[in-house]
Amino acid sequence: MSKKLSLVLGACLVASPALAAEKKSQPLPAVFQKLMACRAIPESAARLACFDEASASIDTAEKAREVVIIDRKQAEKAERGLFGLTLPSVSAIFGGGDDNPAKEGALAQIESTIKRVDPVGYGKMTFVLEDGAIWTSTEAVTGRTPKVGAPVTIKRGSLGSYILSSDTGRPVRVKRLQ
Repeated sequence: MSKKLSLVLGACLVASPALAAEKKSQPLPAVFQKLMACRAIPESAARLACFDEASASIDTAEKAREVVIIDRKQAEKAERGLFGLTLPSVSAIFGGGDDNPAKEGALAQIESTIKRVDPVGYGKMTFVLEDGAIWTSTEAVTGRTPKVGAPVTIKRGSLGSYILSSDTGRPVRVKRLQ
């Protein structure tokens, strides 16, 4: 088996749980369906030729940016980067298939460190995290304000809200700006 075919099959196996969840909402790309169809060919030489042709098609589609192949770590990093943003129909990309944040495996919280804190008036604050995400409080921050360098946790709250908590102050409701 060629090295390229092994890599393609390995990527397919890694992506299969997310693809299985996505199967419900949209069909697989044609180049991937072509690869899966090769498994049904009983004769070894014909099956190998089919796999070679299908893997070449996937390689061409990937180079043309018609298909993007990512592993679970890349998907989790992207999901973490999008945590708190309101974007339509991105949950299927990460294996969710629907927009239910309570679903098992959905990202429920992130942990980071505060890089900058800016007052915005009326007791509200803007928090810039070390990964560049910007969150603003939706209510006045009373008590001790979280300081630069403080570790924070942002959790999903009820009704689509988010709650920032740190060891330096009380939890506060926040929303993601960018």
